Amino acid sequence: EFEQLQIDIMQKRIYIFGAGDYGAYFYQNIDEKKVIGFIDNSKLKQAERYMGKRVFGLNEISDLGQEILFVIAVSDTVIDDIRNQLLVYGVGEENIISYERYLHLYFYYRRNKLLIHHINVSVTQKCTLNCKDCSIMTTYLLEKKHYSLKTLKQDVETFFANVDYVGMFGIVGGEPFLYPELEQYLAYLVQYQERILYKIEIVTNGTIVPKDTLLELCKQYNIKISISDYTVTLPYLKSNIDKLIKQLERYQISYEVNRADWWIDFGYSYVNKTEVDDKSMIRFFDQCHMPCRLLRDGKLYYCANSTFAIDAGLNVADKDNEMNLNQIKGKKAEAMEFDEGYNSRG
Repeated sequence: EFEQLQIDIMQKRIYIFGAGDYGAYFYQNIDEKKVIGFIDNSKLKQAERYMGKRVFGLNEISDLGQEILFVIAVSDTVIDDIRNQLLVYGVGEENIISYERYLHLYFYYRRNKLLIHHINVSVTQKCTLNCKDCSIMTTYLLEKKHYSLKTLKQDVETFFANVDYVGMFGIVGGEPFLYPELEQYLAYLVQYQERILYKIEIVTNGTIVPKDTLLELCKQYNIKISISDYTVTLPYLKSNIDKLIKQLERYQISYEVNRADWWIDFGYSYVNKTEVDDKSMIRFFDQCHMPCRLLRDGKLYYCANSTFAIDAGLNVADKDNEMNLNQIKGKKAEAMEFDEGYNSRG
């Protein structure tokens, strides 16, 4: 399937839907001569050029032939909306592809390189909050630990010994700013920064303001901070988040605030889908398709949340959910398919 897909798409000229960070990341890592221009729904962006290319409104696009490919380069939260917008406009399903799938194919077939789009590393199970039905299940752990710095470094070394590039390298917890050796870990990780194509990102709940030396390191290496804002139900956190943002702006560190307007419950403590048929589960799985890979103990796990649930005793190990990094040399296609979500059960 992948070989046929790359034959179908690699000759086509491209419109990139999304004149933002994801669009720029995609554009900078492919053959730029194939790109006609960007498409964006923002009238403001349509009035300017982006990455040296024109930004079109979808109503300005008339060439919808088979030789034209529309690459969606937006956040996962809106990718389906953009796909539906293109379908309604008259673009054929076969002429629409996500930027992640295109990059997989481009790096493998054109550059003989393996790109994994997004991995996460949990540096600690400890957290400043104790949320019921926490997405990484820390509430259910009888004992919470910091992970060994030596082991975390070894995982980074193993990963880059077997994988050529990664898009996003996410650092999560628990609460990562609780990890006492975070500075040392980041100082080690940035040695591989040329092979981290998009960015390094630390995901925090905003309750801790890191010390100045850590902030200086984040500034120096352009490490982004992603703040999960739970103030809708925990308003007392606002002062902490405001202090953190003030320091990030003082150090000119890139950050984003992801406001949680409602709680997302993964349902591990009570949902039972063991009796659901495979066809329904495949559809359910495809509707998720989130970039939640977890790097741990020399393995890459497809679903980080599923793996955290195993730690908490809420799930059982599944071989389809893991890939041994030391066994993928010479098997780049299989590793690419793993990252795409292909497995023995469909």
